[in-house]
Amino acid sequence: MKKTLSQIEAGRKAIIVDFAAHGRGSIPHYIIRLQEMGILKGEKVLMIRNAGIGPIEVAVKGTHLALGRGIASKIIVEEVKE
Repeated sequence: MKKTLSQIEAGRKAIIVDFAAHGRGSIPHYIIRLQEMGILKGEKVLMIRNAGIGPIEVAVKGTHLALGRGIASKIIVEEVKE
């Protein structure tokens, strides 16, 4: 079941499947920045901290990243059952 990254609970893993981009044309700047930080389609992420408000903390490729909740809500993921 697809969710946004901001909906994943702490301690859960997910795979990035898409980005919520509106409109046509060039790739939005925030997607380019996320890709530069290693947040790519097919990448597995571990939710470290998600308190329900404020920024979230995730681990991607062994690196911890803090993301704003607004940006995290534009990252579409599928939760991994382990």
